[in-house]
Amino acid sequence: AYTGLEAVNKCLVDRPDLILMDLFMPEMDGIEATRQIMQRSPCAILIVTADVQHSSARVFEALGYGALDAVNTP
Repeated sequence: AYTGLEAVNKCLVDRPDLILMDLFMPEMDGIEATRQIMQRSPCAILIVTADVQHSSARVFEALGYGALDAVNTP
């Protein structure tokens, strides 16, 4: 999926085993996409972002909605 909205819609059609979720995406950010996915079609979500420490508030918000963990992207 290229946008958060597209990720939410794809999960409704075919629930994945694991989602690698970026925090920053067009149309809907990764936090809102995580929230909606966990409400509608829960599955494992791993947050990927350029700098987990720099985005810690956003990472913790996504974890609060059900994301499992967060990692830095290379």
